[in-house]
Amino acid sequence: MAKTLCDYHSGNPAGWECDECCKAYCDKCIVLREEPGKYYPPRCPLCEKELEFLGTGQHARPFWTVAPMFFSYPLRGSGIALLASSAALGLVIGSGILGLPLLILLAALIIRFAFGVLIHVANNGNVGTPSLSEVVQADEGNLFYKFIAMTILMGVLVAMAEIFLGPAMGTVLSILSSILLPAMIIFIASDSSLLGAFMPHRLLWLITVIGWPYALVAFLTNVLSAAPMLVTFLVSEDTSLPIFIAMLAVAYAYFTTVNFSLLGYVIFERQTELGFVAGSAEEVMVKDTPDSRLNELFGRINVLMKEDRQKDALNLLKRAQGEFKSETKFYDRAMRLALAARNESLITSLTNSYLELLLSKDAAGQALEWCRKAIEVVKTYRPRSADVSHLLAEEAYARNLNREALLLLVNLHKRAPDYDRLGDAYRLAANVFRDGMGDEVRAAQLENFIQAKNLG
Repeated sequence: MAKTLCDYHSGNPAGWECDECCKAYCDKCIVLREEPGKYYPPRCPLCEKELEFLGTGQHARPFWTVAPMFFSYPLRGSGIALLASSAALGLVIGSGILGLPLLILLAALIIRFAFGVLIHVANNGNVGTPSLSEVVQADEGNLFYKFIAMTILMGVLVAMAEIFLGPAMGTVLSILSSILLPAMIIFIASDSSLLGAFMPHRLLWLITVIGWPYALVAFLTNVLSAAPMLVTFLVSEDTSLPIFIAMLAVAYAYFTTVNFSLLGYVIFERQTELGFVAGSAEEVMVKDTPDSRLNELFGRINVLMKEDRQKDALNLLKRAQGEFKSETKFYDRAMRLALAARNESLITSLTNSYLELLLSKDAAGQALEWCRKAIEVVKTYRPRSADVSHLLAEEAYARNLNREALLLLVNLHKRAPDYDRLGDAYRLAANVFRDGMGDEVRAAQLENFIQAKNLG
């Protein structure tokens, strides 16, 4: 299947597309957050034009990997009601009461429900089942009647071929019709056109769209069509007629529902090529949480960075700093971007705020690591707060990172002349020189400086 893939996350199916920029975005690029009572269509990170939703089927797995879903479909929700109704009507038909009218009613109910399942799965994938009343009351496009007409026309064509062209030609046309049956059903469901289902070039196009898996679809459709008779044949011995008819009705309802759920999923999976958009944008909304807001922000920033619009990306990051000032996840991701971009002013701004936040959470170790990363890129960087410099220097000394400890303390009296713990800070520096580096001379010089300046 030729799904539309994201231009920024290789291999990810796209959920949105911008006609203006000709760019496709996945759910990592575009995060749509819930806002009660409101819906704001997402906009392109590059041009700010409204994006086009590509449908929920973009994320569909190949139908053969979810086969258990089709076989379990009739055993949940309204499918169970259909099986029960089929069994009850089958018992009545087998008893000879209103046999033919009830048989027609039962066949109509099963086919009508099967088409309801097909449309439901085509729109929603494996989410819920349509109610019996919903299926009976609603048949947009008169698909049920078109399917009946298609079946009758196919039978007539096979019969005419056999009468006028010979049994061999009738057999060939019968085999061909069984191969084309899935494509014809899909065509009627997706295009609501009975005439189109009999146009060879349209069917060939549809088979080409599905590709080699169509052979598997056709095989399964024919197996599932034959399955009801096979099942009842295996259990028909010593079975009364009412029980036999009931079993046949249940088997027909079960396997027809399985078959049509499979065909609906093929439409769901191939929706882009069929010009069909499954679901709605509201279905891919996520809850409005700090995490989802962060994902939305960094999704847009990632796109801008990959388009070499670093200035726009970093400006967006700066504007968001106030909103996420207490979110460590924001600073963690923002710092990585700023460091990678080597934007000194942004690194300085982010690091100052992040260090203070981490220290307020007693995460001195993390704060020291981020401070070291900042200094690697911005050689002149020092924390704006003397208290932060002092606390990180203590952490560095405790970890035997003596050079880092001294970098944090050097010229602290010039950077923060009013700092009320200058004496403690420089005594720490003296200890670093003496105990960490074995430099008694510099340690003594610092101690003399403390006394001379009366730093306490």
